[in-house]
Amino acid sequence: MPSIKVCERKSLECQKYLDGSFSKQQTAIPLETLSLQDTKEIVTFEIFETSQIVKPSWIKIWLQAMQIKDLWMILFPYFLILNLKISQTSNFNFLNCVSSLFALIFLFLSFRLQNECRDHFSGRDRFNPFLGTRVLQKGWLKAYQVQRAAWVLLGLAGALSLPIFIFNPILMLLSAGTFLILISFIYFQSKISPAIRDILPGIVIGPILWLGICACGEQPFSKIIFLQSVLWSWLYLFHRHLKHFRDLFFDDSTRAAGWISTLGLDKARLFLVRWWCFALLIFFLEFFNKNASLYFWILGLGVCATSFLFARKVLKVKSPLGSAIREVPLQGYRMLLAMVFLWIFEILTHA
Repeated sequence: MPSIKVCERKSLECQKYLDGSFSKQQTAIPLETLSLQDTKEIVTFEIFETSQIVKPSWIKIWLQAMQIKDLWMILFPYFLILNLKISQTSNFNFLNCVSSLFALIFLFLSFRLQNECRDHFSGRDRFNPFLGTRVLQKGWLKAYQVQRAAWVLLGLAGALSLPIFIFNPILMLLSAGTFLILISFIYFQSKISPAIRDILPGIVIGPILWLGICACGEQPFSKIIFLQSVLWSWLYLFHRHLKHFRDLFFDDSTRAAGWISTLGLDKARLFLVRWWCFALLIFFLEFFNKNASLYFWILGLGVCATSFLFARKVLKVKSPLGSAIREVPLQGYRMLLAMVFLWIFEILTHA
């Protein structure tokens, strides 16, 4: 039978229960938190024998923990720039391209795992049932294992990047600056204003990431690439805003609000719709200047139609706790995927 353990959050004992290092035979699953993020915060754990916890395969567990489904958000810019490089010249460093690709993947997965642990230790994932991948809450993995894997992936990313850095010191400085920004973002979120807290990841996923990929592939960071990186940054932030909109109630209660969470429900609805409409406008203007094909515009009408339905659904949300607000991120995510499909479709038809 599982046992119950209650302890103060700031105690060393609680820290060991949270990271799972208190025992190799047992697993502590946090049930609830009282006075979250307060000096007198209390955490209640349920202690299970590790062998009693039913788990899926270890591959499924780690893929879920690393949120592999979002990996396309960094692979897509890489594909765009590589496609542009190949279309302009057949002379490119294949080894650099492959090593930088895997370094980018390992870095992305490392920060995903670090973020999972941060939410676990802060208690936000106990208060918000939609946050994180739940592998720690279900006892499938222990936090110290996730942290260890994150550092291993970070080390692999650094090792793969080393040969590129040796011959490109500017890229090394860029990567070091980006790394410091990400570390600051992860560990000092509470001290950063909500607007900047949301914008920083967009800058990293947008212009900084695209500039780094260009440097690895010896591709000039042209005006066209810069504008596309800004558009991609805008779309990535839309993806973040969708999650914060869904979590309006929980973000306000845990004092971890995003930019959209500080607006309140009424203003947040308009903010989200306007953000997407501006993304649509910039996207279609870019391809209008490129003389996109008729098929592109026909498919684009479908995206516009679904965008209208999305706007109606968002504007009809009346409560941050209702079921309607839970459906918004999925529909918004589908629209984002549809836009990316259109983007790829136009590139391939003009290849």
